[in-house]
Amino acid sequence: TLRNAINLNRINLIGVYGQPSDRRALVRLSNGRYRKVKVGDRIDGGRVLAIGDGPETDIAGAARAGVDAMLIAGGILEAEMRDDGFSPETVVAILAEYGVEARWIAPQLVWS
Repeated sequence: TLRNAINLNRINLIGVYGQPSDRRALVRLSNGRYRKVKVGDRIDGGRVLAIGDGPETDIAGAARAGVDAMLIAGGILEAEMRDDGFSPETVVAILAEYGVEARWIAPQLVWS
């Protein structure tokens, strides 16, 4: 058991479940209540976004659902991205090849 593993004054992700095409999450709100959410739901003044590394699956799926997406460029696209240090121009060009856009781009997802 880790002491103070979660900040009880903030929203915390407890877990993700469901089919790849219909993911849900269980979050703990700052008031102590738990809530099931899906991509696109509004929570605490924000909106749940899609996060993934697949342009054809994750990012395109978010676009079909009409929600914002964050591309994790260091996932399945890492080999294509590594040569230029994950430049935004390269990411945008690769996504354009798939006919999609991501609102945010990160080289990797680190949970802390």
